[in-house]
Amino acid sequence: MADCKNCSAELSGRFCVSCGQKANTQRISWHWLVHEVLGSVLVVDRGLLFTLKELFTRPGRAIREFLEGKRQAHFKPLGILVLTATVYSLLSRWIKPDLSPIMDAPAQVAMMEHLDRWMSNYYALMELALIPLFAFCSWVLLRKYGHNLVEHMVIQSYLAAQRITLSIVFLPFQLFGFQAAILVSTVLTTGYMAGYVVTLVQLYEGRPPVRVLLRALASLVLSFLFLVILAVAGVMVLVHFGLLPSALTPIKTG
Repeated sequence: MADCKNCSAELSGRFCVSCGQKANTQRISWHWLVHEVLGSVLVVDRGLLFTLKELFTRPGRAIREFLEGKRQAHFKPLGILVLTATVYSLLSRWIKPDLSPIMDAPAQVAMMEHLDRWMSNYYALMELALIPLFAFCSWVLLRKYGHNLVEHMVIQSYLAAQRITLSIVFLPFQLFGFQAAILVSTVLTTGYMAGYVVTLVQLYEGRPPVRVLLRALASLVLSFLFLVILAVAGVMVLVHFGLLPSALTPIKTG
């Protein structure tokens, strides 16, 4: 007789009589991903606050437990990503830094306003679209530790939710002006990098920590390189098709 992977109680049916988790917790795969996407869109699961707490207190261990089958108490990875991204998108429409001190031409202001509006409208979709890219980068450099590409999509979904939640917390500081917004951006970037590395080192406890750290940093750098390329290409496409006004006047630097 098998035991429940969530609470270790003995199983006697399709669900654990102790905690309620399904007895069949298959390994995360493409088939699992299809059900996860449908469940994330149609169902708001419980465990949001618990999962957020875990992502900031023991992120790597919590993700490892989810991957190994202990999923009953956790909010679904794609669900928490969509939810946090949607909240950030809504709040960012009303909380914006004043960019006028660094811009001379009206075209620059118009471009930034159009870009900001477009990103607010499609922020959650952009975050979802970037998950396979980030997952591919981490899988390429960390695949020797046993997780497949779809499992890395789960890992990156939780990491993105961690990053977005941090951004939500610091978002109100943008109201204090452009310099404050730059400072917040620096803090968030540093915090995200630290959280990314700590999470992966925790996730792969038992492996050489220095090697995991170096591979995590390399995957982060690779992800940012791809992200910069996509961002530049995206802006060029939007400008080319007239969806974003061009602004060639240099931005003020002092």
